[in-house]
Amino acid sequence: MRIDARLLDGRSSRPRPVTLSIDGDRLEIHHRDGTTAVERLSPDALDWQEPLGARHRSALLAGGRRCEFDNGPALERFVRACGHRDSPLNRWQRATLPALAAVALVLASLAAAYRWGLPAVAEGLATWIPGHSLQALDRQLLESLDASGTLGPSRLAPDAVDDATRLGRQLLAAHPESSLHIRSAPGLGANAFALPGGSIVLTDALLELATDAREVAAVVGHELGHVRARHGLRQMLQTSMVAVAIGLWSGDFDSLLTVAGTVLVGASYSRRFEFEADAFAAETLHGASLSPRLLADMLRRLSEAGGGDGPRYLSSHPPTPERIRRLEAGAQRSRGRLAPGTAVRAKASGGAAKSCDNHRWPVLRDRPPRTGSQRRVRSHGPRVA
Repeated sequence: MRIDARLLDGRSSRPRPVTLSIDGDRLEIHHRDGTTAVERLSPDALDWQEPLGARHRSALLAGGRRCEFDNGPALERFVRACGHRDSPLNRWQRATLPALAAVALVLASLAAAYRWGLPAVAEGLATWIPGHSLQALDRQLLESLDASGTLGPSRLAPDAVDDATRLGRQLLAAHPESSLHIRSAPGLGANAFALPGGSIVLTDALLELATDAREVAAVVGHELGHVRARHGLRQMLQTSMVAVAIGLWSGDFDSLLTVAGTVLVGASYSRRFEFEADAFAAETLHGASLSPRLLADMLRRLSEAGGGDGPRYLSSHPPTPERIRRLEAGAQRSRGRLAPGTAVRAKASGGAAKSCDNHRWPVLRDRPPRTGSQRRVRSHGPRVA
């Protein structure tokens, strides 16, 4: 059996044409240019390397030499005649079905890590960061936003601010780690956001958009849900891990691919976090004898004020109609069944759900038991039919 090859002697980059023949246990190398005598070797002298790509394969010889062959059925027959058998891994790499299965397994593993692993790791890391460190981060963030001109002192009358935020501050009374900040932010419009350490920022435009203090309290309850579950910190950790992973894979941490990946993962997790915060707000409003419809009304007003899906407050949130539908459905099911001033009792398990009569609201796992100050908010708050 004979096969043509190219011989590189290890001293020159120019290959020399050769023909290899094998007969039993005798291997001969014939130099087709006639400059070298026939070499007679044992078939074991060929150290076959793994195929690189689909076109070529090489075998090493003593003295740093290498023979290169064109892939094909002839080479496969010659390799078998030499008594060489590829490892199972090499055979699987060249087989279509195992290769597709391996790709599917890798993709499934990445999807599982994205869907379950990444949130679990971020949630675990978030619980280890002490609250005083996050509050220090909040102070720096607020100072930076103030210094950049993004935020500024409120331009509303102090009495008007106190009246609009009265119920919202009552809701925060049971959460000493949280604080409420009213800022002027013309560039942000009607907006509200929570910082990782518990600082909740409401803009002047949002207070002006609300019809009364109850709607402001509904927004505060929503942002408090983000604070209690550390959504901001968890999302920051998740997007950072995605950015690092894509940067390591692509070798460029400033690439468009890295930025796009962090934006996409942020949007995905933001959707889930917003639904959780809506559920927390609905349960908190029920506990204060207020209707979750207040948050739905505020979302509708924000959407109408901004056109389409609303101003920036709604830009990274789930579709507003879907959030409104969920809130109104829960309010409708529980309407008239919750006695004024009655607290919504938490199950001892703390991880599944809390019930408001026949409607069940998913509740954040890390919410602590209610305190006396929360009961005072419920017993003295306004009553909604």
